[in-house]
Amino acid sequence: MSKSLQRRFRVLVTAVAVGLAVWKLLPQQSDFAALDREVFEFASKAFANPPFFVSGNGSHEQPWSLRTLSSQVSSAGETSLPVISIGDDPDGVFQSSPPQAVDYAVMLRNLKRLGVKRVALADEMAWDDADPIALQALDSRLADFDSAVTCASLTRSSVAEPLPLPFFIASIPLSQVHGDVGLLAQVNRVSLPGTFLGSGKTLAGFSLIESEPGNAPLLARWKDRVVFAFPVVAALAETGGKAEQIEVRLGSYLKLGPSGPVVPIDAAGRPAVQPVKLETGSIPAATLIDATSLDSAGSVLLRNDRSASDPALKAFSDKVGSVLASISNEAGLSKPRVFPRLSASIESALLLGLSVLLFFCTTNSRFRMGLAFTAVTAAILIAQFTGLAWFSTWLPLYSTLAAVAAGYLVGWPLKPAALVEKPLIALEPVDVPEEKTPAPASKDGRKAEKKAAKTNAPTETPPEPPKPVSKPAKNPAPAKKAARKGAKKGPKPPRSK
Repeated sequence: MSKSLQRRFRVLVTAVAVGLAVWKLLPQQSDFAALDREVFEFASKAFANPPFFVSGNGSHEQPWSLRTLSSQVSSAGETSLPVISIGDDPDGVFQSSPPQAVDYAVMLRNLKRLGVKRVALADEMAWDDADPIALQALDSRLADFDSAVTCASLTRSSVAEPLPLPFFIASIPLSQVHGDVGLLAQVNRVSLPGTFLGSGKTLAGFSLIESEPGNAPLLARWKDRVVFAFPVVAALAETGGKAEQIEVRLGSYLKLGPSGPVVPIDAAGRPAVQPVKLETGSIPAATLIDATSLDSAGSVLLRNDRSASDPALKAFSDKVGSVLASISNEAGLSKPRVFPRLSASIESALLLGLSVLLFFCTTNSRFRMGLAFTAVTAAILIAQFTGLAWFSTWLPLYSTLAAVAAGYLVGWPLKPAALVEKPLIALEPVDVPEEKTPAPASKDGRKAEKKAAKTNAPTETPPEPPKPVSKPAKNPAPAKKAARKGAKKGPKPPRSK
């Protein structure tokens, strides 16, 4: 098997292994869920206008669900709770006015007789010298219902009190809140001493926060816990959810459980949408004694309508029904748009097909391979946005990108393309003759070399300077005669002594 084919199979196996591992293990990480939510919200800007109210975690069991603000305010009257009005009692049906613990026990006993299963008491029950037996009877009547919610005003002082049990059951840890918790209103005790909240499984929410006049928030901080307003707790009890299932994202929304209603809130925990105006009648509490039936879906809201009530509590009672109905009906929000995942088998097949595509994109050329893998990555991103906007489907983005990255790393060519495609050819050795040292040239040879050098010399030589011309003798005849005479006579012999 050639090295090129080995690289292709290495890319195929690595892409399949890494893609399936990320697809299976990454959704279980908490950090991944936060990142995936940000990516989903960013991608949603292509077809929706913020603010977004996103729920779910992008898994097969809990897919992403997107909601936005809607200008169409739905009417909440159809699903609002029946209201039991606790008024002045001019006929003296109850033992005292305002009602005492025994009077509330009588009301709850009649509601149970009429088939009510869940009660929400939006009336602060505070007595300085209440009868212990009457309090015990009231507590046992509350325990007869599937869910019971009471309320109390909260405040903040220099002396903190322990969080009452009904508030603790309906609270969540501070660490469970996403956002700047320093903006939340802080409380540490119940405003009115002797306020009855119930025990056992009874839940409690605050009606007012004395340090927060006007538009009261829907949640507040009590040391390391977060407590909720009475309408929130009543809506939670109505859906049958638990407090630990509440999801809070300050500046975005408050969600009452995985399938519960979504409430838009600002950074301080106040409602971001005005509650709907609820115009429904109420049933006087005195008529419950002789009533034989009650038009209720199993839940009722008891409201304080006494004329001598505190103005702040009176304002709370006037709007508690509207706030509760707005929370339960998700007023001001569009219908949820769900983005489910493909089935597990289809997503696995997509990862396998992607790995096969990477197999064919692996080449010996660095440029061509990089260009092919870049095109595949761009196609994945385009498919993600297209599936989200047109087909309302959330594709496995991270597993596919991880497969491409892993395949690219293991398939990267080690040498440039020119060296890979044209390998060097081994040359055969060639015999080179040895250079011989020339023998010393002879005398005739040196003369021939000089002559050849003169012959090969450049023709354009500088002209020689002119030679001086000698002047001829004035009388050359005597000189010639003397030479001839000397040649005939020869040398003179030496003289004898």
